[in-house]
Amino acid sequence: MDNDLAKGLAEGNAEKHSFLQQELDQMRLNKVNRKEYPARLNELANQFDQKQ
Repeated sequence: MDNDLAKGLAEGNAEKHSFLQQELDQMRLNKVNRKEYPARLNELANQFDQKQ
């Protein structure tokens, strides 16, 4: 489910998808509450877009 969200937020951009997937993996390693994943992924996707 979370992987699908990362893929959807990437909007077909392989670089963005890779970035979001790495961040998602890091959240899992840091034991971030799963309920926070969508908000954090959305924020990270927005930050990625602003840098581009």
